[in-house]
Amino acid sequence: MRVHLSLRRRRRSPVVVRRAPARRRPAVPGVTAPVPASALPQRSETGRRRPVRAGALLAVALVVSLAAVAHADPAVPQAPVWGYRVVAAYPHDPTAFTQGLAVVAGVLYEGTGLVGESSLRRVDLATGTVLQSVALAPPHFGEGIAAVGDRLYQLTWQTGTCFVYDRQTFALRETFSYPTEGWGLASDGERLVMSDGTDALVFRDPATFAETDRVVVRDGAEPVDDLNELEVVDGEVWANVWKRDRIARIDPANGRVTGWIDLTGLLPPQDRPEGSDAVLNGIAHDPDTGRLFVTGKLWPTLFEIALVPPAASAATPDAVRPGRVVDDTDRGMGDGKREGAEADPWRAVRRASRRVRLTDRGAARPGRRQGTTTCGGDRRLPAGVGVRSAALT
Repeated sequence: MRVHLSLRRRRRSPVVVRRAPARRRPAVPGVTAPVPASALPQRSETGRRRPVRAGALLAVALVVSLAAVAHADPAVPQAPVWGYRVVAAYPHDPTAFTQGLAVVAGVLYEGTGLVGESSLRRVDLATGTVLQSVALAPPHFGEGIAAVGDRLYQLTWQTGTCFVYDRQTFALRETFSYPTEGWGLASDGERLVMSDGTDALVFRDPATFAETDRVVVRDGAEPVDDLNELEVVDGEVWANVWKRDRIARIDPANGRVTGWIDLTGLLPPQDRPEGSDAVLNGIAHDPDTGRLFVTGKLWPTLFEIALVPPAASAATPDAVRPGRVVDDTDRGMGDGKREGAEADPWRAVRRASRRVRLTDRGAARPGRRQGTTTCGGDRRLPAGVGVRSAALT
């Protein structure tokens, strides 16, 4: 009998050992099988089991959330949006894949892209005629351009080469290399500022092309990617954003977007060549006159525009309707940054308008698409847009 009991105990012991770990979880209501005390959840002083543990987890989560808020950057409002008026329109080579635009000493320069078709050009504003050019040999794909002194700089997209030309003769002076893609390029007179299709602006020394500084561009807390063609306007960096009909106005000191220029409707999609490549791209500012020019890839028109401040754009939507011509009686607008702009915000456009006489408002011709007029052969312009025949100066 003793042997029999001993064998039974030996057979039962493993059963107890095997079951104990399986019971190490909270008791399930309705189960009455005995559970070892060590396997039961520990009780708090109040006798509650789960509420104490859940409350602790909630408290920890709350502390973590508050800490994250405390260490987060303060909320920054998104930038205001400016409208535009069309001051005038000029013929533009519809085969030019525009990647860079600049006005230097009253002369219009343009950089074009595509492998085998890339070039640097001097262009007559009134007619769109190419007066001088130099081609980029394959495999180079031309990108943004900028001028510093008597030199013109031109980026390439993926070959990492910046060509430096004599501004008068277009003779090649030297080349520089860089490790990223090249998209947009501009100059503040002392530095070059470059984009590479990301949300960064890189500042470079014109003498060595070495990077001297960089900023990350943000609209509020949101990054602004695909920064493309650039221009420096009254101390701000203005940037086309690839495939968007908007221009970002950027503070170069910190990368903050201070405003947007909405150019929706400037050249409607139905007036652009088929395909997604015919996007807004090209900003040129004449610092001597304050005139502002924009165009796009494969666009038949180069536009001179004036900005409409956010309050005026919201109050009078007609002010931003494309096809409006600003003459001496119109109330154009300055950008609010030139001397005297606070007292007279329309001064800049009136001054620019007096420099050149509007010679033709473009009468509609039979056989053309309704809502367009012609200028320079078959190049179509939005209805009502005037065409200036005088030069930049």
